[in-house]
Amino acid sequence: HSGTGIQDSPFKTYYLARNMLLLQYKNRDVSGYGKKKFRFILYHVKLSLKYVARGKFSHAASLWKALLDFYKMKSRYADLKSVQGDNLLDERRGV
Repeated sequence: HSGTGIQDSPFKTYYLARNMLLLQYKNRDVSGYGKKKFRFILYHVKLSLKYVARGKFSHAASLWKALLDFYKMKSRYADLKSVQGDNLLDERRGV
């Protein structure tokens, strides 16, 4: 649960959304990333519309901020991947 003390907080929404995107990007298979990227963006749009319909505008704003911050941060992961190789998971699997 959220460390802010509120179970359903915009703070939690932001970090869950941003970290989900970063995790997906960091562990991506380059060939299938385009399809997954579209699906995650579509998921964010759908979820933000649900929040707006429920009157939870701060949660919808948190989702969009998470998406924007993800795009700002993903270059750091791209640099890491170029240094360590295309698939970091292969090293863990022993491939």
